Amino acid sequence: ADAWELRSDGLWADYTVEEPLAHASAGLESFALAIDDSADTDADPLVGDRVAFGLELDWTTDAPGLYRWPVAADRTEAPCSVQGEVLLGYERFPINGLGQRDHSWGHRDWYAVEWTWTAFHFPDGRHFHTTTAWLGDEHVSFGYKLENGRYTDIQDASLAHSTPVRPQEAAFVLDGEPMTIEPTGWAPVPI
Repeated sequence: ADAWELRSDGLWADYTVEEPLAHASAGLESFALAIDDSADTDADPLVGDRVAFGLELDWTTDAPGLYRWPVAADRTEAPCSVQGEVLLGYERFPINGLGQRDHSWGHRDWYAVEWTWTAFHFPDGRHFHTTTAWLGDEHVSFGYKLENGRYTDIQDASLAHSTPVRPQEAAFVLDGEPMTIEPTGWAPVPI
């Protein structure tokens, strides 16, 4: 019950809960499509070169338990550290970074409203997570601040409503604190 494995032609995937709510590992051997530019993910049909793709990663929770959303949504979040490696073609890339783990259950209509999901990890150990849903020109925000080992609810967070899909820069406000986000790379996933 703490692990699952999937095997098929050209695909092996494994996910194991090493320690509930604290440590999980994932393995994958598959194929990917190498493209020249991340903007090419908008092309239909998507064209590129088939390459080997795999990963061996471990997620370890970097928080005192999980953050449970304070609203009716059945959802938890937690910042985590991520270690392991990613295989792409003949190259192996070591991974030692930060991530965000979330879990939600129940019915989800991902297209009912416009929304933005963010997670920030700062060098001083602070972690922020927010989700903002837009209802016309109005928005509602949920999420947490994790500072000094303690979760607190975020009261308001938002990107400018007119932010393009792949901005060069974006204005973000977190509980009244303005920030400027400058993306350094894109990893688009067509849905």
